Amino acid sequence: MELISTTEKLITFCKEIENEDFIAVDTEFIREDTYWPKVCLIQIAGAQETALIDPLSAEIDLLPLFEIMKNENIIKVFHSAYQDLEIFYLLMKALPKPIFDTQIAAMVCGFGESVGYETLVKSIIKTPLDKSSRYSNWARRPLTDKQLRYAANDVIFLRTIYQKLLERLQNNDRFLWIKEEMEELQNVDSYKTQPEKAWQRLRPKSGEPRFLARLQALSAWRELEAEQKNIPRGRMLRDEVLIEIAAHNPISLEELCQIRGISTKLATGAVGAQIIKILDSANAIPLEECPTLHIKIEKLGASSILIDLLRVLLKIKSQESQVAEKLIATTKDLDAMIMLREEAPIHALKGWRYEIFGKVALDFLSGKISISLEEQKICVTENKLPSL
Repeated sequence: MELISTTEKLITFCKEIENEDFIAVDTEFIREDTYWPKVCLIQIAGAQETALIDPLSAEIDLLPLFEIMKNENIIKVFHSAYQDLEIFYLLMKALPKPIFDTQIAAMVCGFGESVGYETLVKSIIKTPLDKSSRYSNWARRPLTDKQLRYAANDVIFLRTIYQKLLERLQNNDRFLWIKEEMEELQNVDSYKTQPEKAWQRLRPKSGEPRFLARLQALSAWRELEAEQKNIPRGRMLRDEVLIEIAAHNPISLEELCQIRGISTKLATGAVGAQIIKILDSANAIPLEECPTLHIKIEKLGASSILIDLLRVLLKIKSQESQVAEKLIATTKDLDAMIMLREEAPIHALKGWRYEIFGKVALDFLSGKISISLEEQKICVTENKLPSL
């Protein structure tokens, strides 16, 4: 294990791993006081060598590492890759490729949903993992020996986990089952800021179009301001306050001051004036151009019960196949399946998901099979057609 803080040492390390089939990758970062994550350490493990790279060093240029990350002959192995990929996208304006996410792979290898790295280490490596340094201050220098050991273990064990999971996937002929999820992780659009969509993460309960237009405009403004100032969006304006402003629709600074959670100083200053202007513009948007919530399929009669029964069926098939439920089908998939049956444009009715769950779900909805209790065990049984 080596702490690399100079470009010269980084070049040497990159030459040592440039012919590897795969490398294990992780990052340590802090984000409490910034909009963008501040990467404080990058961990890389090859077959023999492990390096901890210090991106905060004034004597290092990360370009040699970026070349490795872009080398398509080397698989980059992550666990729960999204945040690490976001960091590399910010650093090098491109995504590492190809990639392998052990959390996704574990979901089709019988480890359940969103399994943690510590769980995989215990299950596969058969050793406990010290996570006490997880929330330590990674920006402080020098890093302690305990921090360095913790950081190194995050990639040292990952090498073995990758090899074991890959073996399981190949033995069970399931490698292609995770292909879609890996491709989604490498969709560059997922890592670009989209201020116009920022309102969606607030999950508003009201679908009133004017309210949504105001919420969209305020959320986009807050996102751009936070990004420009590199501060957490909540430090600009908390989510609940943003929703309150959109709901109450103040038309003056005096009315803005009355909203709970907003300070008089903020409301009567330049920010308050901006908010009123934004609300004025949002209120002028034609009704047909206002955003809408995802329309939930109207539940008619027993359809809510059908969804519950499909969830039971999904759980049965998940346990039988040892594939995580959410990787097979989502609640939206179940909604669509009830209303549109085989015409539903969902992943659950394609490929391996159809074989595991989609086909039997359609058979259940058409009355060909039923769910029953036999000897204290929930079973799926075929319904016998009445003889003529």
